[in-house]
Amino acid sequence: AAALAAALLGGACVTEYEAAPLVDTRLLRPEFAIAQSIPFGAVPSSADEQVLLDLYASVFARLQQAYQEDSPATIDALVAAYDRGALPTWVQERLEGYRNLAEGLRFLRHALERSTVDLPAAEPPPLAAGTVLEFTFELPPYVEPVLLGGRDDVDPTVFAVALTVEDAFVDGSRRRYSHQDFVRLPSRQLLAGDASLRLPIRIDLPDNGAVMRTANVRVDLMPGYLLVGERRAAVRLATLAAASATQYPAERAEVLAEPLAALRAGLKQGGVAGARRAWLAAMATRGAERRTAEELLIEQVRTASAESAGNAMAALQALTGVRILVGDRDGWLAWWQSRQ
Repeated sequence: AAALAAALLGGACVTEYEAAPLVDTRLLRPEFAIAQSIPFGAVPSSADEQVLLDLYASVFARLQQAYQEDSPATIDALVAAYDRGALPTWVQERLEGYRNLAEGLRFLRHALERSTVDLPAAEPPPLAAGTVLEFTFELPPYVEPVLLGGRDDVDPTVFAVALTVEDAFVDGSRRRYSHQDFVRLPSRQLLAGDASLRLPIRIDLPDNGAVMRTANVRVDLMPGYLLVGERRAAVRLATLAAASATQYPAERAEVLAEPLAALRAGLKQGGVAGARRAWLAAMATRGAERRTAEELLIEQVRTASAESAGNAMAALQALTGVRILVGDRDGWLAWWQSRQ
């Protein structure tokens, strides 16, 4: 059976993966994902402390609003303005808790802006048996040292890697595969200096005769705690980076130089091999060539056998984005006539 594989490659370490289903683009929360409850100190125990709490109630409400609005600068300003004098320990603890939240927001903003998912090469490899498509997720260092917890730590850092692959076939059919792994780092990792976190993500599916494969990768940071400088900073669920890549069979290289000539040759050849060549050639056309490619394919729809006409409709659907059903010969001919 076809399978997707995401792998973290690092030294001799073995990374723990916990599989979970992925439905569309919705990320499912794993059982080990902690709730972010930040202790803000004890409840006031005296009338005097209650008076102080009442005085600070609006401050704490403004701090909470600033957190919900992702505004660490506002949190810093409010804490600096109201952390003065001999405050009770429980008030100091609450203010300190918001300092930690602000640091978590700053790191998360950095991670959102700087994290990437990239292919190591400019072009993905062709679709072929034994060919692995490999992305690399990178989280660059922060302005402060950041300690990412390992899987056995009290505060493990957990990522979710979601993979979706869609294969297109010459007859217009499509197959979609989805998979998600929750990834815990094998050991603690310090982001500091030039040290980035790098996670290779490998997609290993068999060659199934598809004429195009689109792979989508998304990396999310799960809720938890990180040690940012000296602060135990909370981070919320966030999509850090995503990328996609499109692969074609090796024979695509044969049609790129003269796509219209290759399209004509493929249509003349017929059969599965000719249909594949025609599909790839049609998709390789650009500019004014596209109109000619559409004319050649419509002629197939009009005059060819049911199978060949169906393949031509599938190529037209991929080429134009028009969602007329493959097999609806009259629908495609009416569409073409409406454009004349």
